[in-house]
Formats: sequence, structure tokens, C-alpha cells
Amino acid sequence: QVVSAGETRAFPIAAPDRAAAAAADSAADVAAGDRGEPLAAPAPSWRDDATRGDYAAAWAALGALRAPLDGMEDLLLAGDVARLSGHAGAAVAPLTRAVALHPDDPRAPLAAFTLGRVHLEDLGAPRDAALAFARARTLAPDGPLAEDALAREVEAWSRAGETETARARAATYIQRYPQGRRVHAVRRFGGLERP
Repeated sequence: QVVSAGETRAFPIAAPDRAAAAAADSAADVAAGDRGEPLAAPAPSWRDDATRGDYAAAWAALGALRAPLDGMEDLLLAGDVARLSGHAGAAVAPLTRAVALHPDDPRAPLAAFTLGRVHLEDLGAPRDAALAFARARTLAPDGPLAEDALAREVEAWSRAGETETARARAATYIQRYPQGRRVHAVRRFGGLERP
């Protein structure tokens, strides 16, 4: 369409049909309110369901989304919804996306650490877990998760059968955290137990 100088037109922006339907519903609600009729309550979103702890409903609503999630908060919440509704494997994508899109966000180490836990505890993928725990440490080497991330990385490398890498990371842990909370487990997984 050609628009002449001084002429204005409204052009639709590519939006899901849901958005148009929501706008129409909103307009209908306003009209109903103007007539003194009770307004319809808005349908709860997947975020509302998750906040209430209804992870099954949140999982179902999340599956109906058409657009990818981009915000850190939504990606972390989507990971939690997947894990807590019994779909741990589906948590990998939003957690990976969170770390990739928002590496400078202070919550990125948490996303990487959670990804490591999913790989190690739920999916039986210790090599992927070790890489995720290492990423958590890289994102915040002196952050609150750094010690636990290194300890879990040692465990994951050990479970992956990478004994030399586990031993090297265990030595790093003991050097950095000689009185660390997980020093005994690190020694065991790293093959550094004292006789």
C-alpha cells in the first residue's frame, strides 16, 4: 500500500491471533463495563499458574505459546515450570537460552547451575552437567555459587568417567576452598582421598 504525504493509515503489526483476540476481548470488556455489566476476569497466564505453584497448568499453558521466550525472568520461570511439572528434559532449552542471551545478567550463573543439576540429576548426562557447572563458575568466578559449582563439576566429571579432569578440578577446589563445605565429597569424586 502506498501512503501519500500527510495521510495516515493503521497497518497491522505481525502479532499472533491470540493478541488480536485478547484486544477484541479487552474492547468487549470495556464496552460491557460502560453498560454497567460485570467484566470478565482475564484468563490466568502460565506465569500466574507458576506463581501459584500450579506447575501442571503452567506447563500446559506454556506449551500453547507461539513466540519464543527471551527475557531472563521468563526463561528461568519456564525452566522451573518444566522441571517442577515432571518435564526435566524440557528445562534444558530455556535454561540454555537464558545463559546464551543474558550472560551478563546476575542470574545467569543460577541458570547455568540449574542446567547442570538437570543434566546430572534428572537426565543422566554428566558430561553436559560438568560443562554447565563450569559455565556457572566462568560467569561468576567469585559469586555465591562458585564453590558449589566447582564441587558439582568434579562430581560430574567423575560420573562421566573423566577421572583426570575430575582430579584436576578437585585439586583446584582444594586449593581455593581448603575448608570448603564439600571438600570430602570433592576428594572422593576427584580420587584424592587420603589413605
